[in-house]
Amino acid sequence: MGNLNLPRVEPGMTPEQLGNLMGLWMKELIYIFDGMIDTDNVREIAGWIANQFALTSKDGKVGMSTSEEGEDPVRFFAGDNWKVTRSGKMTATGALIQSVRNAYPRVEISPDKNLFGAYQTPNDALVIVPSYSGGPPNFYMVQNGSAIFEITQMLGIPSIFTLATVDLNISGGGNLNLTANTGKVQVTNWNQLKNKDTGHTLQQDLDAKLNSTPVHGTVYVSSTPGGPATVPITFTNGVRTG
Repeated sequence: MGNLNLPRVEPGMTPEQLGNLMGLWMKELIYIFDGMIDTDNVREIAGWIANQFALTSKDGKVGMSTSEEGEDPVRFFAGDNWKVTRSGKMTATGALIQSVRNAYPRVEISPDKNLFGAYQTPNDALVIVPSYSGGPPNFYMVQNGSAIFEITQMLGIPSIFTLATVDLNISGGGNLNLTANTGKVQVTNWNQLKNKDTGHTLQQDLDAKLNSTPVHGTVYVSSTPGGPATVPITFTNGVRTG
């Protein structure tokens, strides 16, 4: 609605005065409609409320502002979730951000799924999701709609593993070093270490080494230099067993 400052008709005005008044009205209207509509003479445009510093919705929750209040005043806003300041800094809470729309591949930040994902197809992706049991977020590789690889924390221990029967390859262009600074590099047993060339496990090679030395029996040795040989030592397949 326009904010017109037109002179008013007063009681007892003569025809000449009324004619002059009409001339002032026409002059003011021509001035306004000839490109001079501004915040001095407009209060509302298509439901937007206008004042000297802002154009806002009727409830004041959406709009734009030219106010200079604050170090970096807000220029555009929508509720409490989205705003852009004068310097161009944007806050967008609950926003769906996609590199492309309705197409793949794409990168996506989703407020509904609470995740960050890089999608090759809808069912093949790398995603980061919250850990609902506490701790840092989980990283998943998804193939055909199922997670096949995960980086997570289990029982307070950072863990990397594949799901189901998926193999995991770790390869280094040079050396591949496994270091436990204050502990040990642990495996379940020697059957878990396998020579890829021979197909033998470490346990099989140790057993073969053991069986290739057919030395059995008990010998007596001295417990002190030059003393009598009274201490028994027993060997089985060349390995001391007693």
